[in-house]
Amino acid sequence: MELIKDFSIHNPYVKKNISKTYSALLDEMDNLELIKNKCDYDSEFPKLVTTTTRVKIIRDLILLFKCFKTEDLDKISQDEKDKMLEVLKNCRKRVRLHLFQLKILNPYEVPSNITYFNMIIKIALTLLIKNNN
Repeated sequence: MELIKDFSIHNPYVKKNISKTYSALLDEMDNLELIKNKCDYDSEFPKLVTTTTRVKIIRDLILLFKCFKTEDLDKISQDEKDKMLEVLKNCRKRVRLHLFQLKILNPYEVPSNITYFNMIIKIALTLLIKNNN
């Protein structure tokens, strides 16, 4: 719990990293939309499905980090925090689906994706837990 005590949303270092993460997620969303639009439905259907799943995950993460970036989480109602936790739960389920799809399509990308999504989800969960007290 010591780590969580130091992990305050008001800490300038944490705010800066939330902004960086939010910006990186927006960039990834732009890249995914380009990939999705270039995919041929007939010949690249598995890649299209995998990319669409990833778009949904990134969209959910963007919503969460936008709240972390713009809102004072201490002032958000408990209902809103519960909704954010629900978004995070749905995001985890989609990550599992995405990893399963990647195992079939490109198994070499699975370990880096596990690390990437675990890190982002842990950060989001830590921010929600810290500000839920």
